[in-house]
Amino acid sequence: MEMRVPLKKKVTLPITALVVAFFALVLLAALAAVTPFYPEASGDKVATGKSITLDYSHADQGYVMIKHKGTKKALMVQFTLGKVKVKSYMRGDGEYDVFPLSYGSGKYKIEVFEQVKGKKYTQLLSQTVNAKIEDEFSPFVMPNRFTNYTAESAAVAKANELFTGLTEDKDKINAAWEYLKANMVYDYVKAATIQGTPDYAPVVDDILKAGKGICFDYSALFGTMLRSHGIPTQMIFGYLKAAGNKQYHAWSNVYLDGEWRLMDSTFAMQAYPDNLYAPTQVN
Repeated sequence: MEMRVPLKKKVTLPITALVVAFFALVLLAALAAVTPFYPEASGDKVATGKSITLDYSHADQGYVMIKHKGTKKALMVQFTLGKVKVKSYMRGDGEYDVFPLSYGSGKYKIEVFEQVKGKKYTQLLSQTVNAKIEDEFSPFVMPNRFTNYTAESAAVAKANELFTGLTEDKDKINAAWEYLKANMVYDYVKAATIQGTPDYAPVVDDILKAGKGICFDYSALFGTMLRSHGIPTQMIFGYLKAAGNKQYHAWSNVYLDGEWRLMDSTFAMQAYPDNLYAPTQVN
């Protein structure tokens, strides 16, 4: 995070004062970098449809929040920005879901649909949101529908424990990576039974406690640990082409040293080349 301090006039400070001021700025920058960012539905800008509320008060921070009054039917959200069109599912329990505006500033067309039967859906809301995102990393240092946590989450507490005494992002990333590699196993039973449930969303504390999960779970837990410490982390959906197969998969992109780096915590033991990954959605 770049910090700029406007000066009204040029001043000359003693060397000691300059040194103190320098380290104060470094400390402030470091604190700002790890300050958790938690979304809120403030109600300043709201659109409503059939049983749907869309709060886009903080689109400039890279997110919107959507809730349904309550339904057991499947709910689908579609985001369109230019040629980019992505679909996600949302909860129907009356609580807000957070959705990132992952593709930067622009006019997003946001549509919400409710399942009628099978693959047939009816539209509940359509709203255009002009997002002028102030910080391109904002969508990736906060919880959302796919990487969902709070300040009280056990997964955040575990990250705090793992990162104690660490000041460099690369060391924190490595600590989270090594923890997952040593303490998580792939849940093949869940992988087989989760098929046909497109609205599945990981509960990171349950995953942490169980010590097992599918690729979606690995990515959510890894992302929670890093995001809660201000390290930009994208959850990526797409396909992995390995061993002659093309399988739907989830992994992470982590921002480090000025660039996004692909990190697949599910396959930490066997790193696949980046060119085998074909992303379809950024969250």
